Amino acid sequence: MISFLHKCTVAPECCGISRNKMISNCVDETTIMSTHGSAHRFRVNYNETKDLSNSQCINSPTFKSGGYSWIIRCYPKGSRKDDDDDNVGLFLQLMSDYRNLYVSFTLSIMGKRLSEPLQRNFYGKFRGVRSNCGLHLFIRRTTLEQVYLTEDGCFQILCFIKILGQDCHGVPRVPIGNLKENISKLWENGEMTDVNFDVEGEIISAHRVILGSQSPVFKAELFGHMAEAKSECIRIEEMKPEVFRALIRFIYNGSLDNERDTDQATFVMTQHIQAAADRYAVEGLIAKCEGYLIKNLSSDIVMDVLMFAEQHYFTKLKIACLEFASRQDNFREVAFTDGYIQLARADPSLWEELRRFTRAKS
Repeated sequence: MISFLHKCTVAPECCGISRNKMISNCVDETTIMSTHGSAHRFRVNYNETKDLSNSQCINSPTFKSGGYSWIIRCYPKGSRKDDDDDNVGLFLQLMSDYRNLYVSFTLSIMGKRLSEPLQRNFYGKFRGVRSNCGLHLFIRRTTLEQVYLTEDGCFQILCFIKILGQDCHGVPRVPIGNLKENISKLWENGEMTDVNFDVEGEIISAHRVILGSQSPVFKAELFGHMAEAKSECIRIEEMKPEVFRALIRFIYNGSLDNERDTDQATFVMTQHIQAAADRYAVEGLIAKCEGYLIKNLSSDIVMDVLMFAEQHYFTKLKIACLEFASRQDNFREVAFTDGYIQLARADPSLWEELRRFTRAKS
């Protein structure tokens, strides 16, 4: 079975359910150790989730893997308040106080004996305690009920975790000079490529060794034990072709297109590219996008950038946005923007943090 790389999206905090109820939904906990990592299985009583609402979750018991503590979070009716009730979200959450931990893992849904497991692969950067990675739409409730529920109304979640560890840091870069220029030309001309990526139907080719040398996530994906390492074409989900192409271009030549443009489309594109760089742990591109956004902050876009920084845990960018927006002259303009109103509705705690910054400067 070939499984594909998925973007690590962030789940909201679990609410509205007692701890006892969370744990009672997960029984028959099993841990299986191997040389490649460890697998953890939980049997979920689906019948006990019927009264849950959107954004309410079932938490597995805390378990250990790679020396770190984890939980599985399952949202039977969607992980966001505005989700379709038919969405089932599934996330892995770090419970240990450790920053910038890179992990490859799979989440699988299993149930009826003859049903083929639904498996999805992830490569995630866990930025600290309670950071998480997964999909808001992992499976449809209707599919879960029809294909995976057993006669007693249960299904199983299997999670396989591999800590990438120190291999994620200090990866050597391609030397600069003529070699860099020549390698970049090989990519631009599509010569000697050995891996293809399917991004919304568009095929983008590259060289495994170049991607693996610049990104620990690509290294794990293309040279590890996962199915992608043997696949000639890997499907990339939840990313636009132009964003993925910009990521690959930076890996080959260190450039970011339209760095001098300041139109709204460029700001939005830069945020997408920074999120992609974070997804693949390309630190140089993260810094380049962050520098562009900070340099070109304005009253019109600062609230959008602030919410983006908060969502993806870009602390430096978040502080820069708060500092900019809280300046007295800037805040007079920011307070009348649609972004400011949207922030108050979407993230009251972040809005209050901005208010505290503003009061401190007044």
